[in-house]
Amino acid sequence: MSVFRSKFPKTMLVISVILMLLIGASLAHDQYAAQKDGSNFYFAHIGRVFEKYLPTLFEKFVNLVGMERINGPLEPLMTFPLTFVFIGLFALTVLAGLLSMIIRKQSNFDTLPSSSKVPSVTKTAPSYKDRALNRRH
Repeated sequence: MSVFRSKFPKTMLVISVILMLLIGASLAHDQYAAQKDGSNFYFAHIGRVFEKYLPTLFEKFVNLVGMERINGPLEPLMTFPLTFVFIGLFALTVLAGLLSMIIRKQSNFDTLPSSSKVPSVTKTAPSYKDRALNRRH
């Protein structure tokens, strides 16, 4: 029996779909910004998106953290492309879902009774109900 026959967790599936939509939106934004400016395509940085679309929140963040920290240790984080962040989160979500599938499948193998204890289903069972009862228990 294959490990991939078990279902992908629904929570991870929903998060993956949301992240795929965010990746698409981020790429569409970057393409729109490149066409609007007449420049080459570039990936928008987290800090630039944060500063441009949430200016009051960005100012509160700067006041809380301080400009010397933003220009110092936080600079690599603020200059990281937003699309890559979403792709990384998507990859982690898919990996967590696959690990969850494997762990769930392994725990099912551990709890199954041995084959000698499972009643066999014969073709001489009088009804469908009798055959189903043998499979469920």
